[in-house]
Amino acid sequence: MTDDSCLPPHALKAVLGKWLWLQVLRLRLSSVDKNAADFLDSYVRVQVAVALSDPDNGETVNAFLTRLADGVKDQAGQLPEPTRTEALQLAAEFAELVAAFCASPCDPLERLASAVAQTSADFYNVYGVKVPAELWDRTSCAFSFLSGEVGLSFALYIHLTASTAFKSGNPPFAEVQLQIVPLFLDMPTMAVLPRVMLHEYIAHVPQGPYSASRIHPDPADAFAEGWMDYLAHRVHRNVLERRGPFQPLAGYLIPQGAHEEAAEAFFKARCARRDADAAAAARCDGADAARQLHDLLRGLPETKADPDAYLFTFSFGLNASARDHIDRQILVAVVRRNLSLASRTKAVSDPLRQWAAGTISLERLVEVLLAIR
Repeated sequence: MTDDSCLPPHALKAVLGKWLWLQVLRLRLSSVDKNAADFLDSYVRVQVAVALSDPDNGETVNAFLTRLADGVKDQAGQLPEPTRTEALQLAAEFAELVAAFCASPCDPLERLASAVAQTSADFYNVYGVKVPAELWDRTSCAFSFLSGEVGLSFALYIHLTASTAFKSGNPPFAEVQLQIVPLFLDMPTMAVLPRVMLHEYIAHVPQGPYSASRIHPDPADAFAEGWMDYLAHRVHRNVLERRGPFQPLAGYLIPQGAHEEAAEAFFKARCARRDADAAAAARCDGADAARQLHDLLRGLPETKADPDAYLFTFSFGLNASARDHIDRQILVAVVRRNLSLASRTKAVSDPLRQWAAGTISLERLVEVLLAIR
């Protein structure tokens, strides 16, 4: 991070210390010695907690990181063999990362946000959905920090919050707002951060209609919070598998690693039903409907060669269209109701096949589906 970071210095030190340290562990998940990693991780956590408890400390970020790297090396040298050898290797790798950062400071969170934003824009563009370029260009990502132990409402073990605020303008734009908890920044939270951000950039940032003042969907909106989260999950999966326009984000995601596990746990938690929780039920229904449509596209002769492409084109197009939230939620209900019964599948599959064959437009397909009773 640079001197103009939106985080105060003491939080900045903590975030960077944990971020760089976790990068070392992230890159060596399959080979790291658990005893060495746990011992050194405890030391880093203590140093981060000390930095967070002293907001008036004038030590520079670079000085703090260098001192942290030296401390990790000292701690590693105190361990018995064979753990010491592994710990010293981790300490050396951490020192290299710290030295590289100090020589050329950057904002890793901002870089990740840019990669997620570019990947989202690329997926919309590649699948033929027109979103005003100015909307992507003017959208920003703002990071702030929380000092308490806070998590997502459906996954308290993920120590951050995320939301999107719509801003008025011509064209309108958005601000993705993420709050992180430096003290509790851990591997699961860091690993799931790209997936959390993809939800905001895939589901909310390009949401139409592009009126002067956009209306944010309700937390219990089955399309915005369920169906489109399934799309964000598929985009994440495509990036992991190096399919589609994956390049901007690919460097942040390790195939078959922590990111995949974290994303699956995140998606499962989002879609879990909870007693007396309308938002949870809506997310579950929306994701189920999108999955049902995806399964149908995998089986239709006209779409089975590339079902992801048809799912992306249909869903991105609907999300960026002038349709309102009510129409989108009705469509979720129509798809879910008709694809849940084999006798009613043709009501959805027939117009889908016409659209795939190019005989009707996407807008006409949506009209036909909305008219199904």
